[in-house]
Amino acid sequence: LKRASKELGVIIDTPKIKRIAAHKEEDFISELKSYEDELRNKQIVLIILDKYSASYYAQIKNYLNTKLGVASQCMRVENKSKNLSYYSNVVNQMVVKIKGELYNIEISPKFRTVKPMIIGVDVCRCKNKKLRYVMVSSYNQLCSRYISEQRECEDVAEEKEFTISYLLKLTLTFYNKVNGG
Repeated sequence: LKRASKELGVIIDTPKIKRIAAHKEEDFISELKSYEDELRNKQIVLIILDKYSASYYAQIKNYLNTKLGVASQCMRVENKSKNLSYYSNVVNQMVVKIKGELYNIEISPKFRTVKPMIIGVDVCRCKNKKLRYVMVSSYNQLCSRYISEQRECEDVAEEKEFTISYLLKLTLTFYNKVNGG
């Protein structure tokens, strides 16, 4: 991560490493909670999951992101031997989660009065056979800040159309709120 972050121009302080050796979800979360005061002061927490703790990823994310309000990034221990591109992606995800900017777009001077918005949509099939739609859209002049919304739906034309309309309405409402209409 240090090498990837350096190549991306991101500064990562020397991490404080805490090892949690619990193999049961409740033990893992309980031990994680014992670091609560220390975790509250962090911009982001990186959790490296082993084969045991990977099964309670959702609970870890819920505790850190929702209960503590701390951004988090998880990665699996078996991915530690991946190439620099993998680590660059992890660093990029961490930057975005702490509201950093990865990229911006230079807008031609003749369009500076226009408030651009870039929208991307991804669809994947979940284990429960539903479709998950994720919409990401920019909301600032440089197109460097993004909001992400997601929703699951059945694989039915009317529901898919409603889901896309719903997500678009959410992102446009946010865009208008940030940009004053």
